[in-house]
Amino acid sequence: MLLFIWVLIVAFKRVGKGLQVNKKAPFDRQFLVWTLGSILVGHATTFVSISYFDQTFVFLYLVLACIGSLKILQPAAAPILRRDSTGASTKSTPARRQVPSYQLQPCS
Repeated sequence: MLLFIWVLIVAFKRVGKGLQVNKKAPFDRQFLVWTLGSILVGHATTFVSISYFDQTFVFLYLVLACIGSLKILQPAAAPILRRDSTGASTKSTPARRQVPSYQLQPCS
């Protein structure tokens, strides 16, 4: 039981961290993190009031897996040391790779 409570605490911390990191992110990303947190609150309160049985645990595990796969920390670009024509080393930061953004198209 303590392990289950610890998993819920870690999941809530991860959702909170995800909301803090994504303050300036697009609305859909913020909404996704908020939605996962609200689903987790629903599961936590439901788990207290009724007992989960059979395949009901799958939905809880699915939400925990989605929270665990959230991309929260952006890796910092490490500086690259290069030598110029005089032999002195200079620092330059590599360009970040652009990730394509997929948007839903309205049905016609």
